Amino acid sequence: MISYSDIQNAYNRVYAAMRKYIWDFSVVEALADLEIAAYKTFPNLSEVRSRFYRLRGMVSYLFPEDKEMKKRFDSLGDILEEDVTFSKINQVNEVIQQ
Repeated sequence: MISYSDIQNAYNRVYAAMRKYIWDFSVVEALADLEIAAYKTFPNLSEVRSRFYRLRGMVSYLFPEDKEMKKRFDSLGDILEEDVTFSKINQVNEVIQQ
């Protein structure tokens, strides 16, 4: 089971690895799209995955030279491949007397 904080933490590590380079606009845009998808209040996991794969495809040419970046992308990819389960949260209704 994954939590969105796991995804966000792994995204932060990917972001830190990418800060070592100067990127063209399309890569920066793809990184921003992934960040927005990962940090939504109710993230859509398929959207996060799609944004991740797009970004990974754009920067994967660096993986042979930058093992740390590859490791961080692999870590986020592993998290995104885990099964997702949701649990019901019981809501308590309180009556406020006036």
